Amino acid sequence: MTRVRIGRLNWELYINALGEWQWRVKARNWRIIAASSEGFHRMSGALRNLKLLAPDAARRLKEQAQR
Repeated sequence: MTRVRIGRLNWELYINALGEWQWRVKARNWRIIAASSEGFHRMSGALRNLKLLAPDAARRLKEQAQR
């Protein structure tokens, strides 16, 4: 799992139980407040989907995943 904090939100990129990439956003109390509605075969697909909602979060997750 890759996680970055932006402001008060925690953005996560992870592989689900089916082996697909998904993203989610958690509030300060760690409750999920937004999530991708589908899984993606490649990390790039999940990041492209997240980029529609939050370009900065997608960029920072990609950078973190490449470390």
